[in-house]
Amino acid sequence: MARTTVRLQLEFPDRIVKVVEDLMSLAGLRTKKEFFNNALTLFKWAIEERRAGRQIASLDGAQGLYRELHMPALDSAAPTVSSAAVTDGQCSSDLGLFH
Repeated sequence: MARTTVRLQLEFPDRIVKVVEDLMSLAGLRTKKEFFNNALTLFKWAIEERRAGRQIASLDGAQGLYRELHMPALDSAAPTVSSAAVTDGQCSSDLGLFH
């Protein structure tokens, strides 16, 4: 089967482009294609983890604290969503970037 390539054209406000470029610089990425490949890899992994019933969080091993990531897209992927899953250490994905 022949592989096809689809071109996606996205339009973002300047402030979003700046965020992308800043993140690219921090991560040592040279192209926006690399950026989106990495972002999609992370998002795919997070979706798979939530579908398996796991939480997505960052851990401060030194202090034994964690911050759980809450995103509507990840919550939708979870087998069941319970209000008890919300913790004091929650972190929201909604940074107001795309509004």
